[in-house]
Amino acid sequence: MVIGQLYGRTREELDKDATNEIGEIDWVSAGKGWELAYELFEWFRAEYGSIICSGIKKKLFGHNYEEYIRPNSPARYALSKKSAGYKRGICPEVVGKAAQWATEIVLRKGIPEGCARG
Repeated sequence: MVIGQLYGRTREELDKDATNEIGEIDWVSAGKGWELAYELFEWFRAEYGSIICSGIKKKLFGHNYEEYIRPNSPARYALSKKSAGYKRGICPEVVGKAAQWATEIVLRKGIPEGCARG
């Protein structure tokens, strides 16, 4: 979302493209943030093998990941005893890593002119 907010289309560009046919969309304005978003996508694929939740769970827990995420399952209980990180849940870890990667991209690219700085 941050990449789209900083490097995506302006409201005017989005409104203009919304009135055009697919072949008439201004791909230059539509693709401003695409390269950066694709970089984030590639980091996900390299780290987790997927950008889809079930794929990420398979990478983290193996093919029988359902056994680890089902409430009150013996496998989940055993895993939670071994790993304090699992008690937090994997979603915050994965989202936190995505936020870190997006921040690295933004810091490397720089904040575009005209963006409010807080």
